[in-house]
Amino acid sequence: MIAAKSPYINDASKTEFQKSKEAVTMVLTAFQKQMDEELSARLGRKNCQVMDRLAMMQAYKREAVMLMRGSYGLCMLATKAANKFHGYAKENRGSTGIDTPHMTMSLLPASDQVPLLACRVMFGGSAGMCYVTYHELLLVTQSIPLLGGNHFSLVLLNQITLEIQSSGKKSRLNPVPSVVLVKRKSNGTELFSFRPSAGAHLFKDFVDAITNIAQESPEAVNFSSQGGLMNLFDEKASFAKAALGGEPEVD
Repeated sequence: MIAAKSPYINDASKTEFQKSKEAVTMVLTAFQKQMDEELSARLGRKNCQVMDRLAMMQAYKREAVMLMRGSYGLCMLATKAANKFHGYAKENRGSTGIDTPHMTMSLLPASDQVPLLACRVMFGGSAGMCYVTYHELLLVTQSIPLLGGNHFSLVLLNQITLEIQSSGKKSRLNPVPSVVLVKRKSNGTELFSFRPSAGAHLFKDFVDAITNIAQESPEAVNFSSQGGLMNLFDEKASFAKAALGGEPEVD
């Protein structure tokens, strides 16, 4: 970069030292400005790289969920698990429990009820299983311990929110201290609560991830074969200009 000439450099009233000082100051200022521009452009590229990686992770997560969800009829284990879940769902529709049904909901086909997560839970004083599909959460426990019979709690994920209530520190006598509270999204009414063996925080994070994937647009995580945001602009020529607030050059 060539610094502009100063009208004071040829000023006869100034000493050679003052002229040299002004010249060095101008060169230093020019280099400082150039460095600031390069750092700004580098920061802009790094931000886009981070956004690309986060978006690619989300795209991979979505693809994995969709692959498991659509495995009915393709994977024997997934098909059996979905048929089992569907049988529980039909029993839930015919049950007469005082707190079922929690919500007005239609019976989904077995092909759309492949469990994405299954874990053991403690519900009151009974042990049971909790299943999470792309659309539903099903809690299956014994209605009367030691006497048999199942109690079902089936809810839609888009109609509930999960909260965590901690009841002390983890110990041998209390290995799963945190409780997952299932509440109605519309009015905050608590429907039921349980202690998942996977851990309340991990369970909630998984359900939140499924809910977010179901709500997001697939186009938001689509990428071309060339990559993501970094390829919206010419990386070397115009991305630095765009990062500094200029208009990107589009072919």
